[in-house]
Amino acid sequence: MALSKKQRRIRNIGLPIVVCMGILAGLHITFNTNTFGPDRPCNGLVSAQDMQDAAGGSGRLSSRQHPASIGHDENEFTCTTRVKNSLPGRNNITIDIRAEDTATADFPFSIPNWGHTTPDMAYFNGGGVSDTNGWVLLPEKCWSSKSRSNPRNSAVRRVVTINIADGHGDSLKVARLLTNAANSVAEKSGCASPETPVPSELQLPAKPRQAEPGAACALPGFKLPETISSEVLTPWESRTQDFSSTWLCHLSKENEGTPFTSFAVSQDPRLVASLAQAVGTGKVGTGWQARGHIGKVVANCAGKETFFGMNSYAAGWTNAEHERLLPDDRALFVSFVKAASEKLGCAKITP
Repeated sequence: MALSKKQRRIRNIGLPIVVCMGILAGLHITFNTNTFGPDRPCNGLVSAQDMQDAAGGSGRLSSRQHPASIGHDENEFTCTTRVKNSLPGRNNITIDIRAEDTATADFPFSIPNWGHTTPDMAYFNGGGVSDTNGWVLLPEKCWSSKSRSNPRNSAVRRVVTINIADGHGDSLKVARLLTNAANSVAEKSGCASPETPVPSELQLPAKPRQAEPGAACALPGFKLPETISSEVLTPWESRTQDFSSTWLCHLSKENEGTPFTSFAVSQDPRLVASLAQAVGTGKVGTGWQARGHIGKVVANCAGKETFFGMNSYAAGWTNAEHERLLPDDRALFVSFVKAASEKLGCAKITP
């Protein structure tokens, strides 16, 4: 049956539209989704879906893996993945996943590693994340007996880290990607037991606020030295919300400023086992029911091995100013451990 003039006109107009729509759909699938990309980037370490979830949206994935500068073992590497999307308002996102040795045995609660324990991070057993970065401590079987960066250390801790550039995702999804990557690294390295559980929830940061007199870091009875109160007025505190797994509190002169002192408590089994080895077995001192030294101790708290830590930083102060404002680190640490242990329901730990 011959088409009418009107039908031919509709066909002549509609066919190019359909063709254009098909071309646009094909371009979208090619450049804005991972339909033709790798299912498991980074040489199969992680799934493409986990990678896109952590990036905060879909895109075409491309990855490259190369050895880290500290070694050439299979479990020491950096994988860089690009999540490309050409839609308006969408950035191309870069995700770096790295397996590396740590700078110190008391990772992450040491001054060289303090960037891994910022109070804007959320914590779970085995690691910590924000919406742009994070880390997982691998099982002890994965630790190296020596490292180019620290050849004298007989038990160099190994971690898997993640960094997201030009974008951010949901911290729980970042934690899922990071944990799965860490478990894959451990499996390929022959040290997967025990596996790091993928978290279903995180211990979240609280909103920064000015410290309460007599209850710094939301710890009743924890008083800061009068020298700090008089010089800094009321310090700002940035801390984790609850005592579960790992808790941190940073004190600074200004809101979200560089901390002059930070405090930590952890009952994360893997972290505490590592830290207990780092601090040693010696008694802190007379009256202490804990092992370690002033600034870092491990104690039994209501049946749980618990780490208490404190670091002091320059934070723009001269040595003379630091000595004037924090004249007695020992007294400050004792006050902190006493308040934190009481909140946890521990038996008496401090003198």
